[in-house]
Amino acid sequence: TQYGMTLGKDLGPVVLKAEAVYTDGMKYQVTDPNDADGVVPQKTLNWALGLDYTEIADTRINVQFFQSHFFNHSPDIIQSKDENGYSLLVNRKFGNKVEAQVLFIASLNRSDWLLRPRLMWNFEKNWRLAVGADIFNGPPLGFFGRYDRSDRVYSELRYSF
Repeated sequence: TQYGMTLGKDLGPVVLKAEAVYTDGMKYQVTDPNDADGVVPQKTLNWALGLDYTEIADTRINVQFFQSHFFNHSPDIIQSKDENGYSLLVNRKFGNKVEAQVLFIASLNRSDWLLRPRLMWNFEKNWRLAVGADIFNGPPLGFFGRYDRSDRVYSELRYSF
């Protein structure tokens, strides 16, 4: 069961954004190898608060703080009772054809992070070529650290109609 809300408010040069979702019954992986099914249901409140800044020409900067709160926190799950993190996104257009973006997401509970640079080129009408990377870092049981040996580089060719 989920209940949610969103908020957006223009504050002049910035836009305030907020959202929250209460979830009852989502199952989380446990660290106890003797647990029958390996998961435990939890009641959680996930929320995020962010600001979008677009006053610099062709540039968007977004900063967010987010949290997952576990009301009936099981000591057998990896997550802390309050999982806190932040993100920073910077997106810049260079004319009509080229766009660069970098996203950084990090945990405040542990040394977990993701860096996602991306470059997009709109080389013809309806056509876009993108290249990027996902670089993960952190402890083996962390949200991003579990993918630390799975960094990737990717490309995308897209036709929109």
